[in-house]
Amino acid sequence: EQGVTFVCAAGNNGGANRSDGAHRIQVPSDMANCVAVGAFPDRRPGKPFKRAPYSPFGPGRYGQRTAPTVLGFGGQLDKTPFVGLGPGGQMLET
Repeated sequence: EQGVTFVCAAGNNGGANRSDGAHRIQVPSDMANCVAVGAFPDRRPGKPFKRAPYSPFGPGRYGQRTAPTVLGFGGQLDKTPFVGLGPGGQMLET
């Protein structure tokens, strides 16, 4: 009605217990009109895009589509860390 689409991180619980569904995408990314963004850990040339171990997957709420909708680089400390700014402008790897 308002022409709004939300873009949200899918969560960081992809390594949680699959048998009880704890690995599923989290709110708010399981809402209607949302593009759920999962993570891939390695952006080196020639490496295939694969879901990061911490990135959740599968349906959110009962009846929702499979998610995440897209992937974005999220890094993985032992492969290619995500680099950002921390307190005081320090470069941090995570």
